Amino acid sequence: MFLQQLQLQQLFQDNKTKAMANQSKLKAWVRVDGTGKVVTGGPILQVKKPTVGNWREIDANECCNYVPSSNCIEFVADTTLFNQLIFGMQVGVLEDITYTVTWGDSTTGEGTIVAGDPVEITHEYTSENTAYNVQMCFSDPTKVAYLEFYAAD
Repeated sequence: MFLQQLQLQQLFQDNKTKAMANQSKLKAWVRVDGTGKVVTGGPILQVKKPTVGNWREIDANECCNYVPSSNCIEFVADTTLFNQLIFGMQVGVLEDITYTVTWGDSTTGEGTIVAGDPVEITHEYTSENTAYNVQMCFSDPTKVAYLEFYAAD
């Protein structure tokens, strides 16, 4: 059995700057040029606005302001690569969530993922040499701790 793995430590990466700002009274500041555009670098965290240069405070409070743009991820399950017909993923979560997956071949699946009990979600395709557009949706994607893809022949 051939396994191909791609591990994502988190579906939505933790932002260290936001986490640090959440735990203190620090504010996040970005440097801006004369036209108001953000200068590459930073943000920096400190209580008061820096004195040298032009700075603008940005929102760095992840707990209350983060809104994912979508609850879904999309990817391609390609059976042309190594003629692999079984595609799967293992998902671990921080809190119980539900999921729905559309496999791209007119089939769907759904279920619940329990915190501390990673679930393996697999699908067997019937056609070789085909690329399938897969959509995986979570009730709360911020609770996904990791998502590991694999394929087997």
